[in-house]
Amino acid sequence: MSFKPGVFSLSFVCAFIFPSLLALTLQAEEKSEPNSATAAKVQTLPLGQMILSGEEIDVKIHGDGSRVIRLQGRAGIKIDEMCFSADVIDASYSSDSDLKLDLEGQVKIISSADRINATADEAHFDFGAKTMNLKGDEKQVVKLIRGNGSQNTQIEATEIQVQFKDQSGMQLKTLGAATFTETKAAQSNPFSLPGSRKQNQFQPFSTDDQFGPARFESPKSKKKPANNVFQDNTTPFSRS
Repeated sequence: MSFKPGVFSLSFVCAFIFPSLLALTLQAEEKSEPNSATAAKVQTLPLGQMILSGEEIDVKIHGDGSRVIRLQGRAGIKIDEMCFSADVIDASYSSDSDLKLDLEGQVKIISSADRINATADEAHFDFGAKTMNLKGDEKQVVKLIRGNGSQNTQIEATEIQVQFKDQSGMQLKTLGAATFTETKAAQSNPFSLPGSRKQNQFQPFSTDDQFGPARFESPKSKKKPANNVFQDNTTPFSRS
């Protein structure tokens, strides 16, 4: 994760200030998906420093103070410099420091502060433990682009586990065969957030958003052998 003063990244989720119950009375803003007359309407709901999006938005606060959020249908969450998109997103937390996210189906992730761009079939985030787990399926492997200085590294694997470090960046492990491709950062920025959206005007990701691989030039790839257990495929990334 990035640790720059004044910039939120995954390591600073514990600093989020969640609103009172009055926030739940905010009316969701209806937005129609373009070029789809029969598609269900996508709702948006600002919730503190988060902006929730989906065809169905369900927010519950239990008696013990814990909160549960479920987003279905073109679901999305925007948190400062992070955007998450999936078919279904489940979020839960009982305090500001233990937010957890589970994403299923067509998962897309961008963190411009951490310089991460990823696609997967499933993803799990534990912001308290500072971990991220990405899983692919039979048809699609996990793809993760990580920017590090003037270089981008693209990793493809069946599963990728990421551990974010307080000051030294991150480490990752891959499951099975993994392909690493390194290249100089191109002019196209794969870590920019989708569109130019102002606060409280979040819209779902579209096919026009920058979730494609970076435009690699003169790639240098290496493939690690497959195995049924996690190998010592640990790759450290220093701070950008």
